[in-house]
Amino acid sequence: MPVARTLVQMNRSKTIFLALLMLLSVAAPLLATSGASGPKLTLVDFTIQDMSFGNASAPIQSWTQSDGTEQQYAIRATPLQIEITFKQAGESLSTRTALASLQIWHPVGFMVEEWSVNLSLNGGQTFIFTKVWTPDASHSVLDDGGNLSGGYIIRGVVDAGLSEEKPENDIVDENLPIAIAYNPMDRGACAT
Repeated sequence: MPVARTLVQMNRSKTIFLALLMLLSVAAPLLATSGASGPKLTLVDFTIQDMSFGNASAPIQSWTQSDGTEQQYAIRATPLQIEITFKQAGESLSTRTALASLQIWHPVGFMVEEWSVNLSLNGGQTFIFTKVWTPDASHSVLDDGGNLSGGYIIRGVVDAGLSEEKPENDIVDENLPIAIAYNPMDRGACAT
């Protein structure tokens, strides 16, 4: 009888040992990452890398501000190419999907136009999205100091849903003043 009792106790200790081993194997990776130092690996991070206006056949206009900086602007009723570069800046080797949009917002806060595209990118890949938009109204302010401001808001948006690890860089806005017309006399080109 003592042998049987010893065998039963050994069987119970094996069961307890295996259960503890399984719990430890589940908890070990969690404990290791909480105490790890160094940069955290970001697998999914869709972002807007670049936004540009105009092209070689229809370049964007440029206004020199009073401080010497340049402000881009466009002309009403003139087609304008808008190009946005979307990037999956994460390090995932598998393809991740996102919805990317180019939006045109009126200065008072309503959306005028929107174009969307579905993205499927691996980590490090980019996608260039190009659209042509013709502004039908002018919106800009030229103050007494010669500074140009205001305009439509050109917005790039990318949304990867719940898999996105850094949603703070998913929206980029650029204000683009729209002038009524271009007149070389405004630049003093006709002065004698």
